[in-house]
Amino acid sequence: MVFGPRQLEASIAKQYYLQGLAILAVWFAFVAFLYGQAYAPNPSSIVIYVVDLDGGVVGSTLTTAVSKLINDSQATGALLPAFTIVSGETFDDVVAKVSAGDAWGAIVANKGASTALQSALASAIAATSRNSTADAAVAPATTLAYNASLALTIVFDEGRQSQVVSSAVAGPLRTLAARIGTQYALVQASRGTTLGSLVGTPFSGLIVSPISYTEVNIHPSTAPVVAVGVALGNTFLMVASIFGTVLLLSKTQSPEVVEALRPVTIISIRIRLVLPYAILLSLLSTVLYTIFGVKWSPVENFFGAWFLQCLTSLVYIGLFTIILSIPKIGLPPALSGVLALLVVFNVIGGLAVVDLASPFYKFGYGFPIYNAASGLRTLIFGSYNRIGLNVGVLFAWLVCCSIVSLAVVLSGFERKRILAGVAKITSEKEVEDKLEEEQGDEVAPTATNQSAA
Repeated sequence: MVFGPRQLEASIAKQYYLQGLAILAVWFAFVAFLYGQAYAPNPSSIVIYVVDLDGGVVGSTLTTAVSKLINDSQATGALLPAFTIVSGETFDDVVAKVSAGDAWGAIVANKGASTALQSALASAIAATSRNSTADAAVAPATTLAYNASLALTIVFDEGRQSQVVSSAVAGPLRTLAARIGTQYALVQASRGTTLGSLVGTPFSGLIVSPISYTEVNIHPSTAPVVAVGVALGNTFLMVASIFGTVLLLSKTQSPEVVEALRPVTIISIRIRLVLPYAILLSLLSTVLYTIFGVKWSPVENFFGAWFLQCLTSLVYIGLFTIILSIPKIGLPPALSGVLALLVVFNVIGGLAVVDLASPFYKFGYGFPIYNAASGLRTLIFGSYNRIGLNVGVLFAWLVCCSIVSLAVVLSGFERKRILAGVAKITSEKEVEDKLEEEQGDEVAPTATNQSAA
């Protein structure tokens, strides 16, 4: 069918707008994904345990403060972590569950907190009734020895995900613990407790801060250089994977190679080139973490991180092979752009805070870089051990990318061979036509000469 200028322009415009709309749709999804994670955090999936080991007024004040906080948030529409009151646990059980990832954190009213506080208050009131100045000399030792910070303990695991813990776990827990002292004073005032006599005395701290807290950070992530090293390591791994893929394809997709070797041989060459490259690349990335302050304890974790990085690198190379090979098999180039955005989603899904995203955006848990980062945090800090799941997800990505990239590459080779055959036939046809024309030109003068004779 022969297209005129108008039909050809309409065909080009149709492809242009359809491909443009497809890319815009993906970009819209990307922006929504980024907004859902970075600008509209939703901590409702962050479980925090509330544990009363005291069984007295401090414990009841804690549970009352949590209930009030939840009611206030429901009235105002504010989003809070999922505070969950649990019972029948020991302090060690709570720490173990937070470390295992059953909860992001916990606030505990310690055993005997109420007894210690009430004993200190009773001794202080008795001392002030005997001596209006309440000198420290007449203050009972039990009163001055009272430590308000032993009343409560907040537990969290910074190594699991420092961004989530600092903003949605440790912060709310500190705020809640600070409010409990005020809540306690209000309760005592409502009951008519005579605490006013302690104002201006050495015991005034029992009024100002009767209840405080101690922090237990199970796996601290305190070295900023470690976070920088992990970020640089991930960036290095991805950029080097792109470079390696481009170099690999350029060396094994040239017309000379495609014509001289069978597709199976070329694929075999690629595998033999890619594996050592990924091993070396992941080793350099793991060494980079070490340079930036990561302490591998035990030392076997270094080799675990090396393996994890090698698996991630192979996944990246598979993804980039698909993206760069799409235009070579006759599919729309816009599809490469869509797949490239998949890589962008992968990066955002791993580096942004998926745990604080709305439920719709939780698909970030399935991306390779999230599982690579999660596995690395386990190996570095020892927190939230899901290393088996992380490796399984990466392996599934590797299998899928290998199958798809193999199909794409084979299709590309077949298309090149067909085009080469067509070009050869066309070239031979042109040569034949040219020879026929030359022969015709030679015959024509001869016939003319004969006619003249």
